[in-house]
Amino acid sequence: MTLQQLRYVLEVATCGSMSSAAANLFVAQPSLSKAIGELEQEMGIKIFRRTFAGSTLTDDGVRFVAYARQVVEDADRLEASYKGSYGVRPSFTVAAVHNTLVSRAFGEVVRALDSAYYELAIRGGEVTDIVEGVRTNEADLGVLYRSAENAEALGALTHAMGLTYRPIASVPVFVLISTKHPCTNHDSVRLSDLEDLPCIEQRPWYGDGVHPVRRLFRLPEAARRVIVADGATRRDLIAHLNGYALAVGSLGDDPSTNGLARVRLEGFGPVDIGLLEHPDRPLSRAAREFAAALERVACSSVGAVALS
Repeated sequence: MTLQQLRYVLEVATCGSMSSAAANLFVAQPSLSKAIGELEQEMGIKIFRRTFAGSTLTDDGVRFVAYARQVVEDADRLEASYKGSYGVRPSFTVAAVHNTLVSRAFGEVVRALDSAYYELAIRGGEVTDIVEGVRTNEADLGVLYRSAENAEALGALTHAMGLTYRPIASVPVFVLISTKHPCTNHDSVRLSDLEDLPCIEQRPWYGDGVHPVRRLFRLPEAARRVIVADGATRRDLIAHLNGYALAVGSLGDDPSTNGLARVRLEGFGPVDIGLLEHPDRPLSRAAREFAAALERVACSSVGAVALS
């Protein structure tokens, strides 16, 4: 086993095909395929599942790539110490449904890095996208929400994929509405109090088209819906249309809700926020720091109860 072979494996895992990886590495595809084949034979495993559509990681391959990435990163750091290069960029990816708690924890990780170079990412998507991202090593960690209504299905899905879900806090469900709305003076509201208002939904443009909070509680869709893909547009439309949005968890000092008020949604929740992990994959330093930061942030959110 050589570092070159490990770098080949990592590039194919990133590209999803031998041909694209070969082009990026400036090597002939037969040479790349032969090198990986020899590595697979030496290790006694199949790292990639080869099809006409490309190359995907096997279960053994997912574990192998996790360890290979650490070996290559350590080798790059060692080389950088003696050759004066910048070395490898610290990298970390989290897959999560958009949430203020996730953004805040992610920001803490960025500020804590003591490197001038890094590559970090937050991936959005539906629950199945998050689970698949962690399973295939495209994301180091996932963040999911669990309610009484989806707990059984979520448990079956994560178990089938060989992943573990670790709840860290129980958080209430809120609605975000304009501070000019009379409901801001109430301790809580019901959906029936908001039925004449447009619901501003932030969610991906694909999947089953159901808002994440509505899926958690199997709520019917709002009669009036405006769908957006980013938080800034959502905030503007809540204010301009006198609408509302559903939110899980809330930070009392969250600056992103200026001009908006958080009011607890009556009759629904709380829900668990937790981390989705691959039990056989060691976490990087950035992943460990994110897990700790999310636990701190989630447990400090309004009305939260620590679970771990």
